[in-house]
Amino acid sequence: MLTDRPIPGQSLTDTPKKYAYERPPETANPLVALDKHLELLEEPDTIEGIAAAMEEGLSLVACVEAMCRSAVAEGIHSIDISMNIAPHIHEFIRGELDFLGVDYDEGFFDEEATERDRNSRIGAAVRRRVENSRGDNLEETRLELPTEETPEPMPESVPMEEGEAKPAGLMSRTPPEGEGIIEEGQV
Repeated sequence: MLTDRPIPGQSLTDTPKKYAYERPPETANPLVALDKHLELLEEPDTIEGIAAAMEEGLSLVACVEAMCRSAVAEGIHSIDISMNIAPHIHEFIRGELDFLGVDYDEGFFDEEATERDRNSRIGAAVRRRVENSRGDNLEETRLELPTEETPEPMPESVPMEEGEAKPAGLMSRTPPEGEGIIEEGQV
């Protein structure tokens, strides 16, 4: 319903600094914030939960982001601090998962996966072509593969001859002789 929503300005009538993220963070020191995260990660239940989530398909980057956002929401540290300590948390968790022998996705860009996706798209296009040309000669059916376009090289500038006037502006050009010049009575 339309009336179930808060009215404009309603948040201003609530108790100020009610939530932890509305108050200053507990620490502004990245080392202290990192220590708090590492203390939490050293607990066996925590790392077991992370390992289970990794086996279910959660990426390591998503896990670290969730931990840092949670700490910001709880008022432990600010977003800026979480950006500074996230790589260290990532490395710590990665080391623990490697030690435990857990397979995981780091969550970074993967060129091999991109190539597999491209090949999959090409295969799907070939499959559609074959299905559309049922009974036709497959030799006659051509598939245009996607290619990467390379930019054309810039033409080299032609040196100006002596006595020739230089163009006046950035986009100006000199018209060929006899063109572009309007004499009296031509209009």
